[in-house]
Amino acid sequence: QNNVQMASVVARLKKLGIADKDIQTTQISLNQLFDYNNGQQIFKGFQASNMVNAKLRDLKKLSAFLDALAVDGATNFNGPTFSVDDDSRFREAARDKAWATAMVRAKSMARKAGYTDVRVLRVEETDNRGGGYPVPMMARAMDASEKSTPIAPGELSIGTTLSFTFEMVK
Repeated sequence: QNNVQMASVVARLKKLGIADKDIQTTQISLNQLFDYNNGQQIFKGFQASNMVNAKLRDLKKLSAFLDALAVDGATNFNGPTFSVDDDSRFREAARDKAWATAMVRAKSMARKAGYTDVRVLRVEETDNRGGGYPVPMMARAMDASEKSTPIAPGELSIGTTLSFTFEMVK
């Protein structure tokens, strides 16, 4: 039964336009089921489950996507998780903003201490998933007559953390 349901779910994913490269089985489990009667363990059978991750690249299809999967036998949904395929442009903008802010602050502190400028001695970058650069995500407006799963994607934060070591110079 599990195999039939999973085949139906994967077939639906493909019918919805999900590419093979965007469908990945991430977990398969098979567990024994028991009943307990008067302290005795009675074998009842097995419980099978599969977990599949799918990458939907068209946000407008998300509500129909979730609804269709539920009809085909998917019973647990973890997500959606929103992301950007290539966030390098946003990370670079966050890096530029962090750099500029650090330089202004360092120069301000140097002037307060009687120095005229600063020199960067060291910079370290830390990946910051969930940082501080908002990327607006747009979803289609739902018609009042639709009974589909409502999706509110909100915004993503893409950022970076830069740590500087400065030397104050005269």
